[in-house]
Amino acid sequence: MITEAKKPTVPTKTRQEESAERIAQIPEFAALGPLFKSSPKPIELSESETEYYVRCDVHTFPQHLVLQFDVTNTLDDQQLENVTVEVVSDNYTVLGHLPCPQLVYNTPGTCYTLLQLPDDPSLVPTTFACNLKFLVKDCDPNTGEADPVGYEDEYVLEDLDIGLNILIQRVF
Repeated sequence: MITEAKKPTVPTKTRQEESAERIAQIPEFAALGPLFKSSPKPIELSESETEYYVRCDVHTFPQHLVLQFDVTNTLDDQQLENVTVEVVSDNYTVLGHLPCPQLVYNTPGTCYTLLQLPDDPSLVPTTFACNLKFLVKDCDPNTGEADPVGYEDEYVLEDLDIGLNILIQRVF
């Protein structure tokens, strides 16, 4: 009896490992230290059927949070530029934004917000008010060609709740 040799399986990367690699490639985040934890799945901040579909991944570092916003423009007559998500909370300090330069129809893009973690762990749980901010350029849905001039706009998103779980890792 001849048996076929099994091919060795290639270990797949965990979501945490993929996040760590992606963020390590961003020069603005290189000095944050090792990634402690990423959210297990994206948090939806809008419905997929709305004008702008936004999901957030929360990445915890020793003294910082990086909020990764994956945004899709679902309007075929608009092009968005300089896309950021403004977050507001009394307990956190926003240190900066890394905008998505351009969002064309139905093509996802990513922007980031960097926050300082509070010194007092009891202040970590919070609710962020979130607003998508961008420059809108009207465009021809048939050609995708955008007007050269645009206007500033914003879109209110669902609140983002952060709990103490961002400071806790699962131990096996």
